Amino acid sequence: MGYLMKIILVAVAVCLISALIDIVFSRLVKNPSFSIAREDLNLFLIVSRALLISALQFFIVLYLHVLSESQRRNLEIEKLERAQLEANLSNLKEQMSPHFLFNTLNTLSAITQDRQVKEYVSEIASVYRYMLIHNKLSLVPLESELSFIKSYLHIIRTRMGSAIVIDINVDERWMQAKIPPLTLQLLLENAIKHNVASVSNPLRIVLYNDGAHLVISNSLNPKKASYLSTGVGLHNLMTRYQLLFARNITIEKTTAGFTVKLPIINHEDSDHRR
Repeated sequence: MGYLMKIILVAVAVCLISALIDIVFSRLVKNPSFSIAREDLNLFLIVSRALLISALQFFIVLYLHVLSESQRRNLEIEKLERAQLEANLSNLKEQMSPHFLFNTLNTLSAITQDRQVKEYVSEIASVYRYMLIHNKLSLVPLESELSFIKSYLHIIRTRMGSAIVIDINVDERWMQAKIPPLTLQLLLENAIKHNVASVSNPLRIVLYNDGAHLVISNSLNPKKASYLSTGVGLHNLMTRYQLLFARNITIEKTTAGFTVKLPIINHEDSDHRR
């Protein structure tokens, strides 16, 4: 039943009750044994009608408020689902068949005797396994995300060597805090993607907690690319934090560096929002 029809039915019910009160009072006035003065009955009738009208107004306002809140929540859910879908589609574009990939990695690990190659293949498998398992989740513990990042960084360091310097220093007490999966990977990937890194001028990235924020900061040496960054990844991350926690991330850019501050969400806060 539409909300307009419900309001009409309530209004009709109020009118019927008001008419019933009029009928009752008119019969009481005509009854010679009824001792209450007509003026008092008229006053009571006016008060009754006022109460009925007030009740009708209160119901309409309350119903519209509930309806507006329901629509707002549905819109939030729709936005979150859209953001999650965009993230999933973005990852799917870069994914191969899991069965084929893991078979390939296992084969490569089996045929090589080189220890470094075996370690590299093992870290690739760990990264891909994490992405497959956790990418569909809304939240993961910070401890799991950092463990994943260590495997991811092993791959990056193997490729870039001393051209990249990364320092991670997060207090143990925040390890059970909640974070959207692949958040740190996205920020690290952005830093690597948009900056020049060399042995003589390495890209420096620091990850640490500062009060109520998890901070990821990198030195700035932008690539002279022919394209402009769309900022889709950061925008999607901002949307997820707003919808999941009603909190905003902070982005600071200077001539020397680029910093992103993520609100640290403890277990109770994440449970409350969900």
